[in-house]
Amino acid sequence: MRKVFILALLMLTLSAFLTACGGGGGSYTLSINPTPTNGTVVSATAAGINCGSGGSACSASFSGTVVLTATPDSGYTFAGWTGDCSSCGTSTTCSINMDANKTCSANFTTTITITNAYVYQVSGDGSVLVGRASVSGNTKPMVWRINAGSLSPGFYWLANIATQTIVLSTGLSSYPYGVVLGVTADGTIGCGYGSPYTDASWADRALAWDLTTLQPIPLPDDPNGGNVAYACAKSGSDVYIVGRVYPSSPTPTIWKNYNIWHQNTSVAYGIFHDITPDASKASAQLTYQGWVYDLNSNNYTQLVSSIGGAYWSRISPDGQAVAFSDSNSSTIARIKVWYGGNVYTVNMSIGVGAVRVRSGVAYVFGSDGSNAVRWRSDTTTMENLNTVFASVLPSGVTLKSISAVSLDNRVMVGVAYNPTTNRDEVFVLVGDPFQGTSP
Repeated sequence: MRKVFILALLMLTLSAFLTACGGGGGSYTLSINPTPTNGTVVSATAAGINCGSGGSACSASFSGTVVLTATPDSGYTFAGWTGDCSSCGTSTTCSINMDANKTCSANFTTTITITNAYVYQVSGDGSVLVGRASVSGNTKPMVWRINAGSLSPGFYWLANIATQTIVLSTGLSSYPYGVVLGVTADGTIGCGYGSPYTDASWADRALAWDLTTLQPIPLPDDPNGGNVAYACAKSGSDVYIVGRVYPSSPTPTIWKNYNIWHQNTSVAYGIFHDITPDASKASAQLTYQGWVYDLNSNNYTQLVSSIGGAYWSRISPDGQAVAFSDSNSSTIARIKVWYGGNVYTVNMSIGVGAVRVRSGVAYVFGSDGSNAVRWRSDTTTMENLNTVFASVLPSGVTLKSISAVSLDNRVMVGVAYNPTTNRDEVFVLVGDPFQGTSP
Protein backbone atom coordinates (compact mmCIF):
# COMPACT_ATOMS: atom_id res chain seq x y z
CA MET A 1 0.00 0.00 0.00
CA ARG A 2 1.27 3.41 -0.93
CA LYS A 3 1.76 5.82 1.93
CA VAL A 4 1.19 9.52 1.70
CA PHE A 5 2.00 12.39 3.99
CA ILE A 6 -0.93 14.27 5.47
CA LEU A 7 -1.39 16.94 8.07
CA ALA A 8 -2.08 15.34 11.42
CA LEU A 9 -5.30 16.75 12.88
CA LEU A 10 -7.18 16.54 16.15
CA MET A 11 -7.86 12.85 15.82
CA LEU A 12 -4.20 11.98 15.45
CA THR A 13 -1.77 11.64 18.33
CA LEU A 14 1.67 13.14 18.01
CA SER A 15 4.42 13.94 20.44
CA ALA A 16 7.00 16.33 19.05
CA PHE A 17 9.42 18.13 21.25
CA LEU A 18 11.18 21.39 20.56
CA THR A 19 13.74 22.63 23.00
CA ALA A 20 15.25 26.05 22.95
CA CYS A 21 18.19 27.57 24.69
CA GLY A 22 19.59 31.04 24.43
CA GLY A 23 20.68 34.13 26.25
CA GLY A 24 18.55 35.29 29.14
CA GLY A 25 16.69 38.48 29.72
CA GLY A 26 16.63 39.81 26.17
CA SER A 27 14.14 42.30 24.87
CA TYR A 28 13.08 40.50 21.67
CA THR A 29 10.20 38.04 21.50
CA LEU A 30 10.51 34.62 19.89
CA SER A 31 7.17 32.97 19.06
CA ILE A 32 6.85 29.30 18.15
CA ASN A 33 3.99 27.82 16.08
CA PRO A 34 3.91 24.01 16.08
CA THR A 35 1.92 22.44 13.24
CA PRO A 36 -0.12 20.51 14.13
CA THR A 37 -0.73 21.87 17.62
CA ASN A 38 -2.56 18.87 19.05
CA GLY A 39 -0.15 16.36 20.55
CA THR A 40 2.78 18.68 19.94
CA VAL A 41 4.92 20.10 22.73
CA VAL A 42 7.17 23.09 22.16
CA SER A 43 9.24 23.76 25.21
CA ALA A 44 12.05 25.95 26.45
CA THR A 45 11.84 25.45 30.17
CA ALA A 46 14.35 28.06 31.23
CA ALA A 47 12.68 30.70 29.08
CA GLY A 48 9.12 29.75 29.99
CA ILE A 49 7.92 28.38 26.66
CA ASN A 50 5.51 25.47 26.98
CA CYS A 51 3.46 25.40 23.80
CA GLY A 52 1.11 22.94 22.10
CA SER A 53 -0.83 20.20 23.84
CA GLY A 54 1.42 20.65 26.86
CA GLY A 55 0.51 24.29 27.38
CA SER A 56 -0.32 27.61 25.81
CA ALA A 57 2.83 29.67 26.54
CA CYS A 58 4.22 29.90 23.02
CA SER A 59 6.53 32.90 23.21
CA ALA A 60 9.31 34.28 25.38
CA SER A 61 11.96 37.02 25.31
CA PHE A 62 15.56 36.29 24.31
CA SER A 63 18.79 38.03 23.46
CA GLY A 64 21.70 36.56 21.53
CA THR A 65 21.38 33.21 19.82
CA VAL A 66 18.61 30.69 20.41
CA VAL A 67 18.99 27.05 19.37
CA LEU A 68 15.80 25.14 18.58
CA THR A 69 15.71 21.36 18.32
CA ALA A 70 12.79 19.46 16.80
CA THR A 71 12.29 15.81 17.76
CA PRO A 72 9.24 14.01 16.31
CA ASP A 73 7.73 10.98 17.97
CA SER A 74 7.91 7.51 16.42
CA GLY A 75 5.80 7.30 13.27
CA TYR A 76 6.17 10.99 12.44
CA THR A 77 8.69 13.09 10.61
CA PHE A 78 9.86 16.65 10.96
CA ALA A 79 8.91 18.48 7.76
CA GLY A 80 10.96 21.61 8.31
CA TRP A 81 10.99 25.15 9.62
CA THR A 82 9.08 28.08 8.18
CA GLY A 83 8.73 31.72 9.10
CA ASP A 84 11.87 33.36 10.50
CA CYS A 85 13.50 29.93 10.77
CA SER A 86 12.96 29.01 7.12
CA SER A 87 16.69 29.24 6.38
CA CYS A 88 17.20 26.14 8.53
CA GLY A 89 15.18 24.04 6.09
CA THR A 90 14.57 20.49 7.26
CA SER A 91 17.43 20.33 9.74
CA THR A 92 16.15 19.28 13.15
CA THR A 93 18.23 22.00 14.80
CA CYS A 94 18.01 25.69 14.07
CA SER A 95 20.06 28.59 15.43
CA ILE A 96 18.40 31.97 15.28
CA ASN A 97 19.87 35.34 16.22
CA MET A 98 17.44 37.36 18.31
CA ASP A 99 18.04 40.85 16.96
CA ALA A 100 14.31 41.51 16.44
CA ASN A 101 10.94 39.96 17.27
CA LYS A 102 10.68 36.69 15.34
CA THR A 103 8.21 33.88 14.69
CA CYS A 104 9.18 30.31 13.79
CA SER A 105 6.90 27.48 12.72
CA ALA A 106 7.88 23.86 13.30
CA ASN A 107 6.05 21.56 10.90
CA PHE A 108 5.47 17.85 11.43
CA THR A 109 3.85 15.26 9.15
CA THR A 110 2.79 11.69 9.68
CA THR A 111 2.55 8.71 7.36
CA ILE A 112 -0.74 6.83 7.28
CA THR A 113 -2.15 4.41 4.77
CA ILE A 114 -5.00 5.81 2.65
CA THR A 115 -6.96 3.60 0.24
CA ASN A 116 -10.40 3.48 -1.39
CA ALA A 117 -10.70 7.24 -1.64
CA TYR A 118 -13.83 8.75 -3.16
CA VAL A 119 -14.70 12.38 -3.88
CA TYR A 120 -18.37 13.36 -3.65
CA GLN A 121 -18.21 17.08 -4.40
CA VAL A 122 -15.81 19.90 -5.21
CA SER A 123 -15.77 23.65 -4.64
CA GLY A 124 -16.67 26.11 -7.37
CA ASP A 125 -13.19 26.19 -8.91
CA GLY A 126 -12.37 22.57 -8.06
CA SER A 127 -9.62 23.45 -5.58
CA VAL A 128 -11.34 21.85 -2.56
CA LEU A 129 -12.48 18.24 -2.84
CA VAL A 130 -14.49 16.41 -0.17
CA GLY A 131 -15.32 12.76 0.36
CA ARG A 132 -14.09 9.77 2.26
CA ALA A 133 -11.25 7.27 2.35
CA SER A 134 -10.14 4.21 4.22
CA VAL A 135 -7.53 5.45 6.69
CA SER A 136 -5.62 2.51 8.14
CA GLY A 137 -8.70 0.39 7.47
CA ASN A 138 -11.36 2.79 8.80
CA THR A 139 -13.58 5.07 6.70
CA LYS A 140 -12.90 8.70 7.57
CA PRO A 141 -14.22 12.06 6.34
CA MET A 142 -11.68 13.64 4.00
CA VAL A 143 -10.69 16.91 2.38
CA TRP A 144 -8.13 17.35 -0.38
CA ARG A 145 -6.80 20.64 -1.73
CA ILE A 146 -5.27 21.18 -5.15
CA ASN A 147 -4.03 24.22 -7.06
CA ALA A 148 -6.74 23.84 -9.68
CA GLY A 149 -6.09 27.16 -11.36
CA SER A 150 -2.45 26.34 -12.06
CA LEU A 151 -3.13 22.94 -13.64
CA SER A 152 -2.85 22.67 -17.40
CA PRO A 153 -5.56 20.75 -19.27
CA GLY A 154 -4.99 17.04 -18.89
CA PHE A 155 -5.32 13.97 -16.68
CA TYR A 156 -3.96 13.72 -13.12
CA TRP A 157 -4.13 11.29 -10.22
CA LEU A 158 -5.39 13.17 -7.17
CA ALA A 159 -2.72 11.63 -4.94
CA ASN A 160 -0.02 13.18 -7.13
CA ILE A 161 -1.34 16.75 -7.18
CA ALA A 162 -2.94 17.17 -3.75
CA THR A 163 -1.24 19.96 -1.82
CA GLN A 164 -3.08 18.87 1.32
CA THR A 165 -4.75 15.59 2.23
CA ILE A 166 -6.70 16.11 5.43
CA VAL A 167 -8.40 13.57 7.65
CA LEU A 168 -11.21 15.36 9.44
CA SER A 169 -12.41 14.65 12.94
CA THR A 170 -16.11 14.12 13.58
CA GLY A 171 -15.67 15.52 17.08
CA LEU A 172 -17.91 12.71 18.36
CA SER A 173 -16.15 9.92 20.24
CA SER A 174 -19.02 7.49 19.66
CA TYR A 175 -19.16 8.31 15.93
CA PRO A 176 -15.51 8.61 14.83
CA TYR A 177 -16.01 7.43 11.25
CA GLY A 178 -17.82 9.24 8.49
CA VAL A 179 -18.09 10.92 5.11
CA VAL A 180 -18.13 14.45 3.70
CA LEU A 181 -20.83 14.60 1.02
CA GLY A 182 -21.00 18.29 0.17
CA VAL A 183 -19.05 21.54 0.13
CA THR A 184 -20.03 25.17 -0.41
CA ALA A 185 -18.95 26.86 -3.64
CA ASP A 186 -16.32 28.90 -1.80
CA GLY A 187 -14.86 25.75 -0.23
CA THR A 188 -15.24 26.94 3.37
CA ILE A 189 -18.00 24.65 4.69
CA GLY A 190 -18.39 20.89 4.30
CA CYS A 191 -21.28 18.65 5.32
CA GLY A 192 -21.90 14.95 5.79
CA TYR A 193 -22.24 12.55 8.69
CA GLY A 194 -20.54 10.68 11.49
CA SER A 195 -20.93 6.94 12.01
CA PRO A 196 -20.12 4.37 14.71
CA TYR A 197 -19.24 1.78 12.07
CA THR A 198 -15.70 1.46 10.74
CA ASP A 199 -16.94 1.37 7.14
CA ALA A 200 -19.35 4.29 7.76
CA SER A 201 -22.02 2.19 6.06
CA TRP A 202 -24.77 3.73 8.16
CA ALA A 203 -25.13 7.44 8.81
CA ASP A 204 -25.95 8.42 12.38
CA ARG A 205 -25.18 12.05 13.15
CA ALA A 206 -25.51 14.96 10.74
CA LEU A 207 -22.38 17.10 10.65
CA ALA A 208 -20.92 20.22 9.11
CA TRP A 209 -17.26 21.22 9.11
CA ASP A 210 -15.59 24.59 9.06
CA LEU A 211 -12.93 23.85 6.45
CA THR A 212 -10.89 26.89 7.43
CA THR A 213 -10.42 25.82 11.05
CA LEU A 214 -11.08 22.12 10.26
CA GLN A 215 -13.49 21.97 13.20
CA PRO A 216 -16.64 19.78 13.13
CA ILE A 217 -20.04 21.38 13.74
CA PRO A 218 -22.70 18.94 15.02
CA LEU A 219 -26.13 19.69 13.56
CA PRO A 220 -29.39 19.37 15.53
CA ASP A 221 -30.77 15.94 14.67
CA ASP A 222 -32.26 12.84 16.25
CA PRO A 223 -29.93 11.15 18.78
CA ASN A 224 -31.12 7.70 17.70
CA GLY A 225 -29.25 8.03 14.41
CA GLY A 226 -30.00 7.87 10.70
CA ASN A 227 -29.27 11.56 10.14
CA VAL A 228 -27.41 12.88 7.07
CA ALA A 229 -26.36 16.28 5.73
CA TYR A 230 -26.18 15.70 1.97
CA ALA A 231 -25.27 19.08 0.49
CA CYS A 232 -24.53 22.65 1.52
CA ALA A 233 -24.58 26.12 -0.02
CA LYS A 234 -24.38 29.79 0.88
CA SER A 235 -26.65 32.76 0.30
CA GLY A 236 -24.64 35.77 1.34
CA SER A 237 -23.22 34.91 4.76
CA ASP A 238 -25.97 32.38 5.52
CA VAL A 239 -25.15 28.67 5.33
CA TYR A 240 -27.87 26.27 4.17
CA ILE A 241 -27.49 22.51 4.57
CA VAL A 242 -29.97 19.95 3.23
CA GLY A 243 -30.53 16.37 4.30
CA ARG A 244 -32.63 14.25 6.59
CA VAL A 245 -33.39 13.79 10.26
CA TYR A 246 -34.56 10.35 11.31
CA PRO A 247 -36.89 10.38 14.33
CA SER A 248 -38.88 7.35 13.09
CA SER A 249 -38.61 7.73 9.31
CA PRO A 250 -36.53 10.11 7.17
CA THR A 251 -37.80 13.68 7.51
CA PRO A 252 -36.66 16.16 4.82
CA THR A 253 -34.68 18.80 6.70
CA ILE A 254 -32.89 22.05 5.93
CA TRP A 255 -30.52 23.64 8.42
CA LYS A 256 -29.77 27.36 8.24
CA ASN A 257 -26.66 28.54 10.04
CA TYR A 258 -26.48 25.13 11.76
CA ASN A 259 -30.02 25.21 13.19
CA ILE A 260 -33.09 23.46 11.81
CA TRP A 261 -34.82 25.98 9.54
CA HIS A 262 -37.31 23.90 7.54
CA GLN A 263 -38.76 20.39 7.78
CA ASN A 264 -41.44 18.80 5.63
CA THR A 265 -43.48 16.87 8.18
CA SER A 266 -46.50 16.55 5.89
CA VAL A 267 -45.00 13.56 4.05
CA ALA A 268 -44.51 10.06 5.43
CA TYR A 269 -40.84 10.14 4.51
CA GLY A 270 -38.39 11.96 2.31
CA ILE A 271 -34.89 13.36 1.90
CA PHE A 272 -33.36 16.57 0.57
CA HIS A 273 -30.34 15.51 -1.52
CA ASP A 274 -28.89 18.54 -3.26
CA ILE A 275 -29.03 22.34 -3.31
CA THR A 276 -28.07 24.94 -5.90
CA PRO A 277 -24.87 26.89 -5.12
CA ASP A 278 -26.86 30.04 -4.35
CA ALA A 279 -29.14 28.15 -1.94
CA SER A 280 -32.27 28.99 -3.93
CA LYS A 281 -33.54 25.50 -4.83
CA ALA A 282 -33.18 21.99 -3.40
CA SER A 283 -33.98 18.61 -4.92
CA ALA A 284 -35.80 16.01 -2.85
CA GLN A 285 -37.36 12.58 -2.80
CA LEU A 286 -40.76 12.73 -1.11
CA THR A 287 -42.54 9.36 -0.77
CA TYR A 288 -40.79 8.10 -3.90
CA GLN A 289 -41.61 11.11 -6.02
CA GLY A 290 -39.14 13.64 -7.40
CA TRP A 291 -39.59 17.22 -6.17
CA VAL A 292 -37.83 20.57 -6.14
CA TYR A 293 -38.22 23.04 -3.27
CA ASP A 294 -37.87 26.80 -3.70
CA LEU A 295 -36.25 28.11 -0.53
CA ASN A 296 -37.15 31.71 -1.29
CA SER A 297 -40.88 31.19 -1.86
CA ASN A 298 -41.31 28.12 0.39
CA ASN A 299 -42.89 26.30 -2.53
CA TYR A 300 -42.71 22.63 -3.57
CA THR A 301 -43.04 21.53 -7.21
CA GLN A 302 -43.43 17.90 -8.24
CA LEU A 303 -41.19 16.99 -11.17
CA VAL A 304 -41.42 13.19 -11.39
CA SER A 305 -44.55 11.32 -10.29
CA SER A 306 -42.75 8.10 -9.46
CA ILE A 307 -39.12 7.22 -8.74
CA GLY A 308 -37.77 3.96 -7.42
CA GLY A 309 -34.82 5.46 -5.56
CA ALA A 310 -34.71 7.27 -2.25
CA TYR A 311 -31.10 8.16 -1.62
CA TRP A 312 -29.69 10.37 -4.39
CA SER A 313 -30.43 13.26 -6.70
CA ARG A 314 -28.45 16.06 -8.32
CA ILE A 315 -29.78 19.46 -9.37
CA SER A 316 -28.07 21.65 -11.97
CA PRO A 317 -26.52 24.86 -10.60
CA ASP A 318 -29.19 26.94 -12.36
CA GLY A 319 -31.99 24.71 -11.05
CA GLN A 320 -33.22 23.88 -14.56
CA ALA A 321 -32.60 20.11 -14.52
CA VAL A 322 -32.62 17.36 -11.90
CA ALA A 323 -31.50 13.72 -12.01
CA PHE A 324 -33.12 11.35 -9.50
CA SER A 325 -32.00 7.83 -8.62
CA ASP A 326 -34.67 5.41 -9.86
CA SER A 327 -33.48 2.46 -7.82
CA ASN A 328 -32.10 1.78 -4.37
CA SER A 329 -29.92 -1.03 -5.72
CA SER A 330 -26.33 -0.40 -6.72
CA THR A 331 -26.64 -3.26 -9.24
CA ILE A 332 -29.50 -1.60 -11.15
CA ALA A 333 -28.26 1.31 -13.26
CA ARG A 334 -31.24 3.59 -13.67
CA ILE A 335 -32.05 7.24 -13.12
CA LYS A 336 -34.82 9.63 -14.15
CA VAL A 337 -33.91 13.05 -15.49
CA TRP A 338 -36.32 16.00 -15.45
CA TYR A 339 -35.64 18.83 -17.85
CA GLY A 340 -37.92 21.29 -19.63
CA GLY A 341 -41.06 19.54 -18.44
CA ASN A 342 -39.92 16.18 -19.83
CA VAL A 343 -38.86 13.07 -17.91
CA TYR A 344 -36.20 10.76 -19.33
CA THR A 345 -35.27 7.28 -18.12
CA VAL A 346 -31.51 6.75 -18.33
CA ASN A 347 -29.46 3.61 -17.66
CA MET A 348 -26.94 5.25 -15.39
CA SER A 349 -25.75 4.28 -11.90
CA ILE A 350 -27.62 5.90 -9.01
CA GLY A 351 -24.69 8.02 -7.80
CA VAL A 352 -24.98 10.77 -10.43
CA GLY A 353 -21.94 13.05 -10.35
CA ALA A 354 -23.24 16.27 -11.87
CA VAL A 355 -26.05 17.82 -13.91
CA ARG A 356 -25.48 20.77 -16.23
CA VAL A 357 -27.54 22.76 -18.73
CA ARG A 358 -25.74 24.30 -21.69
CA SER A 359 -27.22 25.90 -24.80
CA GLY A 360 -30.62 24.35 -24.18
CA VAL A 361 -29.28 20.85 -23.57
CA ALA A 362 -29.21 19.01 -20.23
CA TYR A 363 -26.11 16.91 -19.53
CA VAL A 364 -25.77 14.28 -16.80
CA PHE A 365 -22.32 12.99 -15.78
CA GLY A 366 -21.86 9.67 -14.00
CA SER A 367 -21.27 6.00 -14.71
CA ASP A 368 -23.00 3.18 -16.56
CA GLY A 369 -21.48 0.72 -14.11
CA SER A 370 -18.27 0.19 -16.08
CA ASN A 371 -17.34 3.49 -17.72
CA ALA A 372 -17.60 7.18 -17.01
CA VAL A 373 -20.39 8.52 -19.19
CA ARG A 374 -22.17 11.70 -20.23
CA TRP A 375 -25.86 11.65 -21.15
CA ARG A 376 -27.45 14.46 -23.15
CA SER A 377 -31.11 15.39 -23.55
CA ASP A 378 -31.10 16.50 -27.19
CA THR A 379 -30.08 13.10 -28.55
CA THR A 380 -30.93 11.02 -25.43
CA THR A 381 -27.64 9.21 -25.98
CA MET A 382 -24.94 8.14 -23.54
CA GLU A 383 -21.38 9.04 -24.47
CA ASN A 384 -18.40 7.08 -23.16
CA LEU A 385 -15.96 9.63 -21.75
CA ASN A 386 -13.06 7.24 -22.33
CA THR A 387 -13.66 7.87 -26.01
CA VAL A 388 -14.29 11.60 -25.63
CA PHE A 389 -11.06 12.16 -23.68
CA ALA A 390 -8.95 9.38 -25.22
CA SER A 391 -6.27 11.84 -26.33
CA VAL A 392 -5.36 12.84 -22.75
CA LEU A 393 -5.71 9.49 -20.97
CA PRO A 394 -2.52 7.59 -20.05
CA SER A 395 -2.13 4.14 -21.54
CA GLY A 396 -4.22 1.52 -19.75
CA VAL A 397 -6.28 4.01 -17.74
CA THR A 398 -10.05 3.54 -17.79
CA LEU A 399 -12.39 6.25 -16.52
CA LYS A 400 -15.06 4.43 -14.50
CA SER A 401 -17.17 7.25 -13.08
CA ILE A 402 -17.60 11.01 -12.76
CA SER A 403 -18.50 12.02 -9.21
CA ALA A 404 -18.21 15.82 -9.39
CA VAL A 405 -17.75 18.70 -11.84
CA SER A 406 -16.59 22.15 -10.73
CA LEU A 407 -18.97 25.08 -11.18
CA ASP A 408 -16.58 26.76 -13.60
CA ASN A 409 -16.85 23.61 -15.75
CA ARG A 410 -13.10 23.12 -15.81
CA VAL A 411 -12.42 20.30 -13.34
CA MET A 412 -13.96 16.83 -13.43
CA VAL A 413 -13.33 14.30 -10.67
CA GLY A 414 -14.09 10.62 -10.51
CA VAL A 415 -12.66 7.13 -10.22
CA ALA A 416 -10.44 5.46 -12.80
CA TYR A 417 -8.54 2.21 -13.06
CA ASN A 418 -4.82 2.74 -12.51
CA PRO A 419 -2.83 0.03 -14.32
CA THR A 420 0.31 0.90 -12.37
CA THR A 421 -1.22 0.10 -8.98
CA ASN A 422 -3.91 -2.26 -10.30
CA ARG A 423 -6.47 -0.29 -8.29
CA ASP A 424 -9.31 2.12 -8.83
CA GLU A 425 -8.19 5.59 -7.73
CA VAL A 426 -9.46 9.15 -7.75
CA PHE A 427 -8.52 11.17 -10.81
CA VAL A 428 -8.76 14.84 -11.73
CA LEU A 429 -9.41 15.72 -15.35
CA VAL A 430 -8.83 19.36 -16.26
CA GLY A 431 -10.60 20.40 -19.41
CA ASP A 432 -13.97 21.15 -20.98
CA PRO A 433 -16.60 18.65 -19.75
CA PHE A 434 -18.60 19.42 -22.92
CA GLN A 435 -15.71 18.51 -25.20
CA GLY A 436 -16.93 16.89 -28.37
CA THR A 437 -20.43 18.39 -28.19
CA SER A 438 -21.94 20.99 -30.46
CA PRO A 439 -22.28 24.53 -29.03
